[in-house]
Amino acid sequence: MVSGSGLFLVAVAVLVWVFLTSEGDIEQLGHEISGGPSLAVLPFDDVTADGSGEQLAAGLTEDIITDLSQLPAIDVIALSSVLPFEARKSTPALIGRELRVSHVLFGSVRGSPEQWRVTAQLYDTKSGNQVWAQRFDRGLSGTLALQDELALKIVEGMSVGFRGDLLNRPGRPPTENVAAHALYKQALDLVNPPNDMGRLLAARRAFERVIELDPNYAGGYAGTAYTHAFMAFWGRSESPDQDAQRAFDLSARALELDPSFGLAYSTRAFAHQARRDFDEAVLASDKAIEVRPNDPYVAIYHAAVLLSSGAPTKGIPYAERALRLDPLNPRTPYLNILGMANFHAGRYPQALDAFERNIARGGPFGAHIQIYLTATYAHLGKMDEARENRAALELYRDDFPWKDWIRRWMKEPEEAERVLGPLRELAAGQ
Repeated sequence: MVSGSGLFLVAVAVLVWVFLTSEGDIEQLGHEISGGPSLAVLPFDDVTADGSGEQLAAGLTEDIITDLSQLPAIDVIALSSVLPFEARKSTPALIGRELRVSHVLFGSVRGSPEQWRVTAQLYDTKSGNQVWAQRFDRGLSGTLALQDELALKIVEGMSVGFRGDLLNRPGRPPTENVAAHALYKQALDLVNPPNDMGRLLAARRAFERVIELDPNYAGGYAGTAYTHAFMAFWGRSESPDQDAQRAFDLSARALELDPSFGLAYSTRAFAHQARRDFDEAVLASDKAIEVRPNDPYVAIYHAAVLLSSGAPTKGIPYAERALRLDPLNPRTPYLNILGMANFHAGRYPQALDAFERNIARGGPFGAHIQIYLTATYAHLGKMDEARENRAALELYRDDFPWKDWIRRWMKEPEEAERVLGPLRELAAGQ
């Protein structure tokens, strides 16, 4: 049996052999956007007679996703986008089409706590062929320890033929406190749209509760820092310098606990932006990408930092990557930031498409998107729609200082004017 430390090291050695043979050479990601192999880990199926394997099945699913997501050479779809699929009702081809992945991992848990049997099968979504499978039998053990061991054993089994120069950092589960991690993820989505004061405060309370549940988990500190940074960034703070400093202090604590916690670096980037220190913002966001290349929130916030710093074209692939990693979760800012990046790149049809897709799927919508949607219609010459949306902005006039926010967010004054100019002309014509 592999030792605990051996299993831990195995987690960094993950690269499914079939990826190397069917996709050819995969370049090291670094700061590049991966177009390489992609994997969906379907929720493991609990097929026990009494439902006793449900917790183990759920834990295995998330642990495998977490371990594989540490590797920059592989795109692993976020848990929020695989949850809608049921293994018994889904085929590899269907999942490949819906999630645009090259491979899918199915798994099941059967037996009882006295004798678990876990099976895992890897399929190529194009051919439908099974390319790897293994069965694991384990006796009575603590659920979390068993979960961790089996997840790493499955990862080990999938890594036959891995190439050493593609290895990356080791991965550890962010916390063994299931409730703390679940609340952290819920609070992340609760923030959106992030210029909503009520949402920011509710999310802060949730992140502070995460700290109470697990004081040694970086997520609670990074998340609380995130809300302070956004208070300053969105002009919602009575003391923006103090909120920005609070964000720096809390994110520093998060990084003491976990130097690879990407959102802590993303938070620092927004705190720098709130102070209009765009160069430092880009450096902090670059670090977030370096340590967490497969985190969709890190990717989308990198796109936001790049576009506001004057490099929207560079930001577009990161926004698209966030959507690739988590395509089905509507409570995210991915499409809105993709729309903004396209807008500042002068790609107005693509910007409108992203905004309308977000609205159609019930995504977050606030004054900041109303502003961009109005300006996008105006740049496209759709003046009736532009006037209608400009009128709707009056609803936010006393609630959100959007003109100040645009000027503060954009490094280049001409980019702020690209947004505000059409709105000013529309107001003058009314």
